[in-house]
Amino acid sequence: METSAFASFYQFSKVTQPEYFKDLLIKQCEIAGIMGTIILSSEGVNGSIVGSDTAISSLLEFLVKNLQFSDLLINRSKTKAKPFDRLVVRIKDEIVTSGLKHKPLSSDYVEPEEWDTFIEQEDVIAVDVRNFYEHSIGSFTNAVRPEIRNFRQFPEFVSKVLEKNKDKKLAIFCTGGIRCEKASHLLKNSGFDKVYQLKGGIFNYFVKKGETKNDLWYGDCFVFDKRLAVDRNFDTINYQQCPNCKGMISKKDEPVDDVEWAVCAACIQN
Repeated sequence: METSAFASFYQFSKVTQPEYFKDLLIKQCEIAGIMGTIILSSEGVNGSIVGSDTAISSLLEFLVKNLQFSDLLINRSKTKAKPFDRLVVRIKDEIVTSGLKHKPLSSDYVEPEEWDTFIEQEDVIAVDVRNFYEHSIGSFTNAVRPEIRNFRQFPEFVSKVLEKNKDKKLAIFCTGGIRCEKASHLLKNSGFDKVYQLKGGIFNYFVKKGETKNDLWYGDCFVFDKRLAVDRNFDTINYQQCPNCKGMISKKDEPVDDVEWAVCAACIQN
């Protein structure tokens, strides 16, 4: 099976001509045969794309040199699956939907190689900022995992669960890092002075740590594309997602092509 290059990227920066950027990006992607999703807004860019190594490198270079995204945070990997069937470039109010309008504050990052040691400190609380169905199949050992269905519910989790921990260091993480940027701004504007992000998110941790044994990650990683879940080698792991409750159902012993979408057993019973 042919292997393709996969890249996710984002940058928060002021975009004054999103429509112009959109047209240029569509043209560049179509020429290079790139598929995926790219979101533009006045606050920046966020994308997940697949194509040849050359095509991906060319597009990322174009973003840096021609569209002035010189500080892109990029995660690159390989995939044998087809994460996307088409190209979608959209303009939205936010590059990651949150509904949060907090004042941007400087971010503090922890490198993947230092992450395990950092979150094992007694005065540190690791917080998974992803949705329940994402962290249900994998996370970091002893991380606090909010039972939220979407990122818009994160502020309520902060006020109900994290509020009493303002004296602690919060080590937050998500898939690629972008939600942590918004979460960090929310937390710092809410009086949490010691907030640290896993730089590049879980994807970057997988790349930098490789198959290191005895680290603190367990399980698989949910992805927002056709693969649905990958392991730490970025190989597709067979899951089904209930369209009713969004819960994840492991199908690891079944061929990927044989999995059909269906309501989970718990929803059927209810």
